[in-house]
Amino acid sequence: MDARNGGISASRTSVTLPTPTPTGNNSSGIVFDDKNGTVYGKVELQEDITIGEGESLTIGDGASLNTGSHEVIVNGGTLNGADKITGTVKYAPTITTQPQDVEVKENETATFTVEATGSDLSYRWQQSTDKGSSWTNIDSATSDTYTTGKTTMDMSGTQYRCVVTGYGTAAESDAATLTVSPKQYAVTVQTDGNGTASASTTAAAAGTEITLTATPDSGYHFERWEVVSGTITIQNDKFIMPAENVTVKAVFDRNSSGGGGSYSLSEGID
Repeated sequence: MDARNGGISASRTSVTLPTPTPTGNNSSGIVFDDKNGTVYGKVELQEDITIGEGESLTIGDGASLNTGSHEVIVNGGTLNGADKITGTVKYAPTITTQPQDVEVKENETATFTVEATGSDLSYRWQQSTDKGSSWTNIDSATSDTYTTGKTTMDMSGTQYRCVVTGYGTAAESDAATLTVSPKQYAVTVQTDGNGTASASTTAAAAGTEITLTATPDSGYHFERWEVVSGTITIQNDKFIMPAENVTVKAVFDRNSSGGGGSYSLSEGID
């Protein structure tokens, strides 16, 4: 007996089940208490049955359920005693691990991953450049993992999500945000051995202003900066970082009078 008004809840299509009702010996059927159903005896489905969110179906002790040519579809609800079912049980997709935000440097790739349970799952990754107002499918992104191409700065802030489909229903993952930081390039400072030299940073993004400092050994003075590698112009002990590694060299000259001491970068630069 099916004691529901329809489906597993009152809003679904009615399912006709065998009689007599489970009130005496050798009885069989499904009895529902609101959204909680219990199978008694040996029952064969006459139509598909869907267990939705907040609903449950339990195969009781000594009971069994044969789906025949139909299916039990678990779509957010709970099925207890699935091992007592003969036939087809389908599970709608449930996302168990959401994709996480990713931060990378420019020109690196970013990888997003989703984990889901369910039957006959398929995956479709989407992206949004307007904070989730609209979503666009990503061509060929049809697995549980998606890796971008080499990132550019204009990709920063793009959101990604995965739509997991299984057995006619779909589950959308949370949106994960990509943050792209400017790629940094190395700044190397060398000397000719007659003093010390350094830069304001050892690595910087293109467009960053770099300040150089040089201190001569006793008996020497700072002469000039040499550009060993990198497309830069040094003016007033500063240069703008290009999109490549840079190496500069501090050159010192011996004092004619034999004096020495620290060199002020604001003085005597050719």
